[in-house]
Amino acid sequence: MVTPTKHQPIADFFLGLILGIISLLSVLFLSLFAVLVPIVIGILVWVQTGRKFFALGFFLSLPIAIFILFLICGAMTFN
Repeated sequence: MVTPTKHQPIADFFLGLILGIISLLSVLFLSLFAVLVPIVIGILVWVQTGRKFFALGFFLSLPIAIFILFLICGAMTFN
């Protein structure tokens, strides 16, 4: 039998946050469905592995990535 490893909740949260931002920004300019990528990954991780803090990091990466997008678009429109 495989023994489950102990995951640190804070480390899982920040890992999910960073991976969520990277996955969102990597497909952001390809389609409008880029917002769904971290949500779907977060749901799959939560259902398959039960790592809720990792999934929470993916969910909370959306506002951060949208803020970064507005910074980029705002800087481009005011120049």
